Amino acid sequence: MNNPMQFMNMLKGVKSPKDAVINMIKSNNNPMIKNLVEMAEKGQIEELKTFARNLYKESGRNFDEEYNSFIEKIKNGDIF
Repeated sequence: MNNPMQFMNMLKGVKSPKDAVINMIKSNNNPMIKNLVEMAEKGQIEELKTFARNLYKESGRNFDEEYNSFIEKIKNGDIF
């Protein structure tokens, strides 16, 4: 978003930083992003995980291992 006025208009009525980020994501014109947002709004968790697994697989990574490692770090207080 290059136009500052567009950004300011987007922030009108926003109650939290979370809402601002959600609005930015929703305003994205990328069809893949729109599809992911729709899946998230509908609570399609397994579909989102399948998407993530495929994306990770394409880059030679393992989603399940990295996800579990991330969750473990949060539980141990190693993140945030």
